[in-house]
Amino acid sequence: MADYFGASIRRREDPRLLKGLGRYVDDIVRPGMLHCAFVRSRHPSARIRSINVSSGLAVEGVVAVLTFADLHRWMMPLPSFGAIPPMLGERVVMAVNRPRQFPLVNDVARYAGECLAIVVAESAAAAYAGVHAIEVQYEP
Repeated sequence: MADYFGASIRRREDPRLLKGLGRYVDDIVRPGMLHCAFVRSRHPSARIRSINVSSGLAVEGVVAVLTFADLHRWMMPLPSFGAIPPMLGERVVMAVNRPRQFPLVNDVARYAGECLAIVVAESAAAAYAGVHAIEVQYEP
């Protein structure tokens, strides 16, 4: 183990990456492929009063804008992390209040960057333009 500290390790991927020959997900292009971008909360804690998607839909190349209201019947809460270890839970009684969090905000954004809507478009540029066109009314 001590032989590895400070030692150069030969990696198989380096020549390909250093020559600019790496292949990434963003490099893949398929016929009819769509791109998506996310409208994210600008506030660390805010009630969402409204999301006006009409201006985002008006952007050329935008195919759809999806919010919680559009997807709620298929929406499942995200898995909860930081669970109490089973052996500790057997010995110490703990109550942890974890609000159910969904992939898209329903009514209250709980952190800056939480996802409010998904913009689907024919190109990445159109998706990002759609994101910037959407108007969100917050009550911080």
